[in-house]
Amino acid sequence: MYDQYAQVFAASPGHREYNARLAEFLPGLLDRMEVQARTVLDVACGVGDLALGLTQHGFQVTGVDLAPAMIQIARSRAEAQGVAATFDVGDMRALPYTAQFDLTLCFGDSLNYMLTPEDVRKALASMRRALVPGGWAIFDLLTSGAISTYYADQAYILQNSEAVFEAHENDYDPDTEIGTLTVTAFVRRPDGAYDRVRETHHQRGYLPERIHRWATRAGFETPTWFTDWEIAETMEDDEGEPTRVFCMARAFPPSPSGRGSG
Repeated sequence: MYDQYAQVFAASPGHREYNARLAEFLPGLLDRMEVQARTVLDVACGVGDLALGLTQHGFQVTGVDLAPAMIQIARSRAEAQGVAATFDVGDMRALPYTAQFDLTLCFGDSLNYMLTPEDVRKALASMRRALVPGGWAIFDLLTSGAISTYYADQAYILQNSEAVFEAHENDYDPDTEIGTLTVTAFVRRPDGAYDRVRETHHQRGYLPERIHRWATRAGFETPTWFTDWEIAETMEDDEGEPTRVFCMARAFPPSPSGRGSG
C-alpha cells in the first residue's frame, strides 16, 4: 500500500495545501490550549509535508510511515530543503519509540486504515508509549457514517495534469463496514511515456465513543472531541452529523508520588 502510489500522492496539490495549512495552524492551537511541545512525532507522515512544515516553526520532528516509498520521498525532500527532520519506516501499531515525544500527530484519516478494533487499540497504545508522561496526542478520524457515504458506489478524477492523471473508484460493503478505494493513475516518465499505477486501499469507520473508550484504556486522560479541523466546535455543540472528527488527548502525567499513573 502506498508503494507505486507514493509518487502519485506526492504530486497531489490538495495534500500539499492541506498539510501546509495544518503546519501554519498547529502552533497557534498549541498556544491556545497551553500545550508545551518541542518534540513531535508525525504518525503516518506520508511524504513528509506536515513534518517538514512544522520544522519551520522550530519543532524537532520525526515522521514515521509504513510505506518505505513514502519515507524515501520524505527523506529526499528533507535533504533537498536542508531540513533536519528524521523519517523512519514503522507500523503505527508497533512504533519503535518509548517516552520520546511531547506530541504525537496522526492526520489524514490514517487511523481508518486500521480495519479491526484490535488494530486501533494497538495503534492508540503505541502512540501513548511514544509520548512522555503528560504529552499530548492529536488525531482525526472518519466516522462510520462518513465511510459509508464517501465510499458509496462512485468514481471521480482527483487530478489531471501533464505529469499525473489520477482517478478513484469507491465501493462500500455494509456487511464488513469497510470502504474500498481503487486508484488508477498514469505518471509521466522523463521520456514522455506514462507508467500505469493501480492500487487498492481499504478504510473502516468508527464511532468516536468506541475510540474514546479505547484511548482511555490505552493511558490517555479523557479525550476531547471536535468536529472541525480548527478544533473550534466540540461534538456536543455541533448539531449536525459529524463526518470527520478530531481528538486531543493527554497521556497520563506522573502521579504526585512520582509513580506513573498510565
